[in-house]
Amino acid sequence: MKTASSSELPNDDAEEGQYTRVITDDAVNSTRQPQLSVLVAHFNEVSRWGLSAMLNSLPFVRSAPNCTIEEATSMLQVYSFDMLIADSMAQQALGHIVRSATERGVKCLALLRDTSRKSITHAAAFAVDGFILECTLNLRTLSDALLRMGRGEVPLPPEIAKEMLAALRSEDKAPVYAPFMLTPREHEVLQLLSAGLTNKQIARHLQISDHGAKRHVANVLAKMNCPNRTHAAAYALQHGLLGST
Repeated sequence: MKTASSSELPNDDAEEGQYTRVITDDAVNSTRQPQLSVLVAHFNEVSRWGLSAMLNSLPFVRSAPNCTIEEATSMLQVYSFDMLIADSMAQQALGHIVRSATERGVKCLALLRDTSRKSITHAAAFAVDGFILECTLNLRTLSDALLRMGRGEVPLPPEIAKEMLAALRSEDKAPVYAPFMLTPREHEVLQLLSAGLTNKQIARHLQISDHGAKRHVANVLAKMNCPNRTHAAAYALQHGLLGST
């Protein structure tokens, strides 16, 4: 698989396998050797080029090419990336993009244009690795989101967390507004980790990749605000969250 180049992506002549994907604390914190290749997928040309420029100014980003939403899946198939920033307004296309990225071990950051419940729940339904708001986007928030994802955390801006809490207090009974806004798949993961299954065992049980299982577990812990699996399992048992999905 090729390594994406920010300037001449279609003519990239890097050797196959030249770039080794690394998502570790050392990699994302290194300012000596830029490590990350980040793909930006956005409907708006000005927005995606602006994001690419911001990313290329970060010391730990190696390259940050951009493409339209329609081109994202094919880009992920041809080139090697570490992270993907995708416009959450892509609707159903976002699901295909996230699945394609997940299959390749690429972490996904959803770019939200607003904090409406509809926008948040739509993006959350595809189990992305983190969220960032377009209205608060700057070098600091962008860098923080990427570094947190690199550490295995789930970037969650306060504005989005506030809306999630509001959803919990609402009377809306739609499945996606279940306790802690867990999706059906995340609720299933909560049941499995509460039964003592490891990430690898969860992956085998659900027939997904190890990375996918790890991401689902991280999402569950973040949404429940639990520091670890044991705490999440104890809370789920105590509050009756281990029933049917």
